[in-house]
Amino acid sequence: MSSIKAMALAKIVGGGGGDVTIQSLSVTQNGTYNPGSGKAYKPVVVNVANSYSVGDEGKIVVNGQLIDNPAQGVNF
Repeated sequence: MSSIKAMALAKIVGGGGGDVTIQSLSVTQNGTYNPGSGKAYKPVVVNVANSYSVGDEGKIVVNGQLIDNPAQGVNF
């Protein structure tokens, strides 16, 4: 069924959606953000800061912790 026929049928029998409130969302923290029933986000702006510093370069993450990673067998 074409989308036009589907929309016409939904209009005739009722249903087919309702009012949706669109609001902006600005995110500064990782997480899950659900707009809730009848709401939508547009635009979504994401600005989550990097939690690593220059001194962390070369480290690896083990069980959520940064640890030193000494280079082994690498020649430059």
